[in-house]
Amino acid sequence: MILKLKALLIQIPKSKIFTISASFIFPYFLYLTIPPKYLLSADHYEKFILGKSIYLNAFQSLDVFYPGFGFDPELKFSLLKMSIVNGHKIIAFPVSLGILYAFAYPFGGVYGIYFLSALLIGAALYGIGKEFKIPAWQIFLFSILSPIVMNGYLFMDVGVGLFLFVFGILFYQRSKEKRSTQLTVIGGFLLSLSYWFRLEYLIFIGLYWFCEGIIHLSFQKNPKTKKNSFSLYSADTLISGLLRIQSV
Repeated sequence: MILKLKALLIQIPKSKIFTISASFIFPYFLYLTIPPKYLLSADHYEKFILGKSIYLNAFQSLDVFYPGFGFDPELKFSLLKMSIVNGHKIIAFPVSLGILYAFAYPFGGVYGIYFLSALLIGAALYGIGKEFKIPAWQIFLFSILSPIVMNGYLFMDVGVGLFLFVFGILFYQRSKEKRSTQLTVIGGFLLSLSYWFRLEYLIFIGLYWFCEGIIHLSFQKNPKTKKNSFSLYSADTLISGLLRIQSV
């Protein structure tokens, strides 16, 4: 009886449900304890306004929705740092982030946006844990001790970029194992999207393809398993380095 109980306790932390819970519990703890309405300050507010404006313009214009434009066409009294370019009112933020905000805006406004932020951070943690077989308790401990979760939640461009970069690598690695062109295209597309949200990801994408080039040249005549092991190690090293830098 004791041996069966011990075996059960060993298996529980390895279960898929436990891993999912460990990945998402802290991001959503932040969502519940730090109300999104208190996060709309400085550039947070401008990003939200950009997304809201794109939604109100039915995704047909990047003009910022400014109710007082008729009385203040030169934007002298606007609290937002806007510019008028060829008659269009714009905010100097990545349009990709504004479009993403616009898609999330109908689902609860700012609450929907930060719910999505927590979801993407949790998904990135789960993807890393599953691919590299990291125990659930280590995933949970990392999410609490590393600033990456807090940083990714508060600054959505960091969280979105992390999600795209991580899953871009994972899809590409999987495509080499299954020899799938479709997975290769998806992985490359996700990697290319990541720097549209955060330019720093260009550095990591460059390093990743540099490692892939070394793998291709160095292990052409070596066993496939050794090549795959080095490839996974390179991916793991890059992801770990990214997490450390984004946590600063």
